[in-house]
Amino acid sequence: MNKKGVSVPKKRVDVGDEKVLSPALTQALAHVKDFMTENQKASIIAREGKIIMDAGDIRGAIECFNEGISYNPTVSLFSLRATAHKLLEMYTEAYFDYSYNIRLEPENGMHYCNRGLCLSRLKKVSMALEDFEVAIQYDPSTTNYYSRATTYADFGKFEQAIADFTVAIGEEGPGTVPTEFKLRCKYRRALAYYELGKYEEVVKDTNQILLLDTNSVQARALLGRALKVLNDHKKAEEQLSVAILLDATQANLYIERGDIRFRTAQRIKVIEAVYDFDKAIAILEKKLDARNNTHTQDTLVSNTPFNARRGAPHRASSHFTVAPKESDEGEMIDPTQLLSIPHHNYTNSTMGVSFSQIPGGVSSGATSGTGRHKPSLLSKSPKSGLNRHNSILSNGSGSGMGSVSQQSHGTYGFPTGAQVPAAFYREIEEQLADALFKRTQAKLMADPDQANVESALADGLKALTLFNEDDDYYMAVATCYMRLNKYDEALHMLQTVLDRSPNNYKALYHHAFCQRASGSQKHAIEGLTKILALSGPESSGSISASKLAMPIHRVYEMRGTMFHEMQAHKLALHDLGKAIAIHPVGADNYYLRGDCHSKLGNYEQALSDYDTAEENRFDDKCALYIARGEVRRLLGRSEEAANDFRLAYDLLDKGDKVGRVRILSFRAFCQIDQKSYRAAYDSLIVAQAFNKEILIEKMSKFTADLEAAEEMIHKYLQKHNNSWHSKPLSELEGDILYLKRIDWILTYHCALCEYMQRDFVHAQELLEACLTPDTRKP
Repeated sequence: MNKKGVSVPKKRVDVGDEKVLSPALTQALAHVKDFMTENQKASIIAREGKIIMDAGDIRGAIECFNEGISYNPTVSLFSLRATAHKLLEMYTEAYFDYSYNIRLEPENGMHYCNRGLCLSRLKKVSMALEDFEVAIQYDPSTTNYYSRATTYADFGKFEQAIADFTVAIGEEGPGTVPTEFKLRCKYRRALAYYELGKYEEVVKDTNQILLLDTNSVQARALLGRALKVLNDHKKAEEQLSVAILLDATQANLYIERGDIRFRTAQRIKVIEAVYDFDKAIAILEKKLDARNNTHTQDTLVSNTPFNARRGAPHRASSHFTVAPKESDEGEMIDPTQLLSIPHHNYTNSTMGVSFSQIPGGVSSGATSGTGRHKPSLLSKSPKSGLNRHNSILSNGSGSGMGSVSQQSHGTYGFPTGAQVPAAFYREIEEQLADALFKRTQAKLMADPDQANVESALADGLKALTLFNEDDDYYMAVATCYMRLNKYDEALHMLQTVLDRSPNNYKALYHHAFCQRASGSQKHAIEGLTKILALSGPESSGSISASKLAMPIHRVYEMRGTMFHEMQAHKLALHDLGKAIAIHPVGADNYYLRGDCHSKLGNYEQALSDYDTAEENRFDDKCALYIARGEVRRLLGRSEEAANDFRLAYDLLDKGDKVGRVRILSFRAFCQIDQKSYRAAYDSLIVAQAFNKEILIEKMSKFTADLEAAEEMIHKYLQKHNNSWHSKPLSELEGDILYLKRIDWILTYHCALCEYMQRDFVHAQELLEACLTPDTRKP
């Protein structure tokens, strides 16, 4: 057995004066008689060699063809030997066989076409195209145009491929083209349109195919994919559902439908997407489980045929298209019988914004191209429509395009008796990894609870064990870790991505988020600054967003928020302003910018930002009303400020005593400004009561004996000369000292209110209380 699993017969060798023949050649020569002419012997050997090749003994057949050529080097024998060489992927040898045919028949276009296909497998594109050009000059048949078109498509020249497919279809050339062949051309043209992002043309071609062949699974899958990118998720899901009804054995169909449902961002649809990914994973795992069971391999149906074009560019629309087949006499057969084994097509995925937002829009997007893909958690651009993981093409039943004759093919379309190559199973593993990745995304969106996130993490880690070359897999696992607050593990995953791709914007963004969560603000800001530097000039906000494949305003927003936390308010103003300019509907940014303006004394600008935040439905209305009330009071608009504090008080949680003390104090100050001293006094008394409740709770934690606690604090104050600026012995003592200071402020303003109401006796008592050592204000 050779490395491909093909049995290799013993070749004819010399043993003294006696020659030992291989079994295959012995079988063929048994039909050769001495009275036959050289031509007859060559014809008999060619016939027997073809029978041996159909039985799966490819190398034995090659030896027979070699023997036949030694009798009479005919075009038919060279063609048969070339076919055998191609089955073994020996394209160089096949190239020379067709070259011999060209010497024998220099004006036969079919030979140039066949040689061109071999050259394309050898990645000699320019030489292949030259041969196709000559082939078309001698024989401008639809088959030759089709062959050249497939080569154009395989090497990314989609415009030229579309032109040739159009000629092959017959829309721009004379002659009648068989319907099945026309459908094949339309399908390949639709794939080329998809690669160019001309999705409306894809819809047009696939609809024409389905009018003539309603059972075409491939066409429905491609139509659904185009509709998905056009954001017509309802129709896209319908097409994939019909395709699944036609062939429920194809994992890629479930993956594609799951991806469509995921993109709707509707919880019920995302849950259904998880079920689709479950089914796809079950199918793929069953295939892998059968890998070591040779007795069951032939019963399996492959939906991801092995790419026989080893070493060719890994493109979504690539097909392994065998050259036009020949009869024993060397004549071309019906072009509708062309053997076409499709290569993988996959869903392009992405993930897109912050870890807390699982994208529901076009992402992966949620997929990735082979430039290493996939979504977002972060979202993926749909531009590279067909990629490595969600294969659309398959040899599914009822496709009508790309079906393979099984006369000489056994398991998964390989020669009978051949062992399925390990690379074939490797592709199944990659597709399984993609299904696990997509299920990770769907689980994160469907349910944010810890158990579901841990389940998603298990899927992501398993995907990495199957295929660790995709950056988006690491991103998904990092997102799971972030959801679980395991930032060190997330940083490790993101660093792996950055080691391979230092300028990966999404990885830099999430890395900065983890650094921030871990308290390393400086490193987080450095990472965000690098993203902005890589994204180009600040003036090109829209260009930056497209380059980043993620919202650039998020980068400015995060960096501005960190500057705000570090009280670098001027720097925060710059970044928050940039974020607002790019994305003017973010209420949080207006609130933060308003706070920066307030801290810098720009009260009018602060008030304007707070108003805009309210218009944009800022979530924390209580915090907004408090902040706006403070600014309005500083601007002398105490009545409006008091109304804000009243609204904030009504929204405040009843158990938030600290918040009540704060709001009641602010409202009392506004009432004092309005000379409503009795109302202010009442507010202060209520605030003081809440403050004392909090103080008692704190002191009870310090010691069960409240009198002893008061004495300890008294001694501590005397030791430090009653200074409020002295460092407390503990955080708890610091809280107690702070609360006593609040009590001093409330007492002082109560005295002020009593004084303004001419209750001088009570005012004097309150002021004397303010002068005691335990409550003296610096």
